[in-house]
Amino acid sequence: MSRLNDLAMKALFITGIVLLLLSAYPIYLMLVEVIVSEAAYARYEVSRYTGENYDYRSAEFYGHRIALSDSLVMQSATDNEVKAPVSISIDGKDYSIPSPIEIHIYNGTKSYRGIALLNLKDRQTGSERLVVIQRVDGEQFPEDTRYRILFVYPDGAVTEEWFSYTERADPAYRTMLATFVHPEPLGFRSQVLHVWPSIFYPIIYPWLSCLVGLILSIIGARSILRR
Repeated sequence: MSRLNDLAMKALFITGIVLLLLSAYPIYLMLVEVIVSEAAYARYEVSRYTGENYDYRSAEFYGHRIALSDSLVMQSATDNEVKAPVSISIDGKDYSIPSPIEIHIYNGTKSYRGIALLNLKDRQTGSERLVVIQRVDGEQFPEDTRYRILFVYPDGAVTEEWFSYTERADPAYRTMLATFVHPEPLGFRSQVLHVWPSIFYPIIYPWLSCLVGLILSIIGARSILRR
């Protein structure tokens, strides 16, 4: 009987360890997302320019004018989404690329889904930049997705930065900016916190499976050590 109890406790211990190992990786990814996100939003502040009449297509930055426009002719009382190139003008100079973006047309108004005008403040250095960020889709989503950033500085200087979907985590402001033009919620290093929740994930796995694994491994370990 004692031997059976020993075997049962060993089985509990092994089962608990297996459950812990299976649950460890997604929980680790969740913790990384929380830590990285808190650090990023503690350092950077991002806000969106509302534009003229809340059209989100223009901005004034230290005397410099930035505007987004397109050549689409709207029909009244329509509700439609099309893809077309958008022109980017900074102090009258054209910075456009031919890559199309989604444009939602509704009742005579347009809203851009793949490009945005943002303000980026770095609390650590005290610097401030206007940002034009544009999503450039590839053949395979999201791996082939790229992002183009135009930084406008207070003195009017303009710089350009490109990064891919897999390169979004560093520097951290990349993910913070890309969330405004990505078609779905975007994580810094993984999407573990942005999947649609269900009873199985993340409740049963990995949270409950981790808790059960911890309890079983403790019970099994205590019994084995006592004997």
